[in-house]
Amino acid sequence: VRALDKRVAGLVVMAPELDSAAAASLLRASAPTVFLNTFAEGIEADMFNFDNAGGTRALTGHLIRHGHRRIAFAAGPPLAGDSQERARGYREAMDSAGLQPRQADAGYTRQAGAAAARALIRSTTPPTAIVAANDECALGAILALREDGRSVPHDVSVVGFDDIPAAAHTTPSLTTVRVPIRDLGEQAVRQLAARIEGEDIGPPRHVVMPVEVVIRESTAPLP
Repeated sequence: VRALDKRVAGLVVMAPELDSAAAASLLRASAPTVFLNTFAEGIEADMFNFDNAGGTRALTGHLIRHGHRRIAFAAGPPLAGDSQERARGYREAMDSAGLQPRQADAGYTRQAGAAAARALIRSTTPPTAIVAANDECALGAILALREDGRSVPHDVSVVGFDDIPAAAHTTPSLTTVRVPIRDLGEQAVRQLAARIEGEDIGPPRHVVMPVEVVIRESTAPLP
């Protein structure tokens, strides 16, 4: 909102935890606004998001096809819309397979992923696979499992989300979801530029961009 005081021509807002009231207050300003990775409901504005639910649905399905049945989800921040969508995709995949979802509180950091993995693996029914809300969380889980004497993926498979650079270079390399962040940003900026120029481009667009599952070494069939 402070940026509007400087008479900016338009705004690209990236705020996964932005609620509908805050989004509406931005839209009441005169500057055109495009939302990126934002999940406020009931807002008539241009929104560009990844298919977060589809990504975790596909990852969980990959683990199910490998024979895993005790699959846990290490959740991201509870108020973040992308985290909620990733949790939804995981639950949908588990429900479709007739499996019991199991969620552990975590976050988007390695420390949170490590804490969630320790809690899960030391329970009475430890999972054979963990779906982490993002790659940092997954890398923390792998570290904690290794410290506990568990092998990834031979004892526990682990998957992440985002495909950060470290995902391909850790040991084992991380199975994850690759998001087209460059394309997302470019589309959002083109849309905003058109709004600023007053082009007749129709009503607000809600774009959900597809993601890609990248299979690496951190997953394996259930022994």
